[in-house]
Amino acid sequence: MSQICPLCGNAQLAAGHHPAGVCKDCSRLLLGLSRLLESFGSPAALVARDHTVLVTNSLLRRTFDERAAVGLRIGETIGCRNAAAYGPCGETFACPHCGLKRLMELSRLTGERLDGITTRFQQISGPSRAFKLSTAKAGEAILLKVAAARQTSDQPTVDPASTSML
Repeated sequence: MSQICPLCGNAQLAAGHHPAGVCKDCSRLLLGLSRLLESFGSPAALVARDHTVLVTNSLLRRTFDERAAVGLRIGETIGCRNAAAYGPCGETFACPHCGLKRLMELSRLTGERLDGITTRFQQISGPSRAFKLSTAKAGEAILLKVAAARQTSDQPTVDPASTSML
């Protein structure tokens, strides 16, 4: 049964070439991108349109979870409580208000690079955490960088859900 590669949009002959379900050519590309992401000084991932993590660096896996595996959706990767409790990342009742989702969509729709935007989410276990995120469009995918992570406090954050840009 053919599937569509989430990166290039071409049909692939069979699933299983890569954990994220990409074709052989894109799998080779992701191997190179993995090496590039390792050179970043912050946690980073390349995320497909459906929120599937295509590639991560080791800093992202150490920041969130060593199980932050390619092929999971970004919500599962970063430990989002809503994704764990209510369904796949990007498809729960809370997702339309998710700052991370809105940042990725804004970058994808406008092509604009967004740097240092602080947003927060409730983790599976523990308190809500705030993250300073940067997003940039990379083809149909989004390059996500996490500049800082901390437990939330009384400090205000910019929440893309409150903007009227989408």
